[in-house]
Amino acid sequence: WQGGGEARGARNANERLHGRSLVPEAGSCDHPGRNSGRKDFPMKREYLAWDSPILGRRMEMLWFGHAGRPMIWFPTSVGRYYQNEDFGLIGAVGDMIESGAIQIACVDSVDDESFYATHRHPAERIRRHDQYDRYVYHEVVPFVRAKGGTGARITTLGASFGAYHAANFGLRHPDVIDKVVA
Repeated sequence: WQGGGEARGARNANERLHGRSLVPEAGSCDHPGRNSGRKDFPMKREYLAWDSPILGRRMEMLWFGHAGRPMIWFPTSVGRYYQNEDFGLIGAVGDMIESGAIQIACVDSVDDESFYATHRHPAERIRRHDQYDRYVYHEVVPFVRAKGGTGARITTLGASFGAYHAANFGLRHPDVIDKVVA
C-alpha cells in the first residue's frame, strides 16, 4: 500500500498481511477533492494508491475519518474512487465522520473492464468481476480493518451500479459485512 504518512500504521499492518515493504507516495492524487464544497470541513481525508496483485493494475482509494464504524463505499457505473465525494455524499455525513461515528473507504471500480466491457465475451467479463470481488475481500477489507483499528464487520454502501456492488459483496461475504446500504 502506498499513501500519505498518516497511513503508517495501516501500511505496517498490511505489510504483515501481505509480507511486502511499502513506500509512501506523496502528491500522487490527480483529483484534488472538493472537501465536499465546505471551506470549514476539517475532517481527515487521505488518498491511497497501490498496485493490486489480484487485479494486476494500480488501484486508488480515498479514506475519510479517524474512528467509528468502518464502511466501504462503491461508485456508480464505471465510476471512480472520488465520485462519492464529488457528488456531495461525503459532505452529507461529514458530521458523523468528524465525530468519529463512521470512517469511509471510497474504492475504485473496474466496471469498464468487467460488466461494461461489451467488447469482451460474457465469461471474461464475469471473471474480471470475480477478480474485483477477490480484490475487495483480500486487499481492501484487511486494509479497512487495519486502518480502522477494528476487526468489526463492515458496512457497504452504493447507489445505482454501486448499489449492486454493495449488495452483491455483502451477500457473498457475510463473514466480513453485516450491513448494506443500497
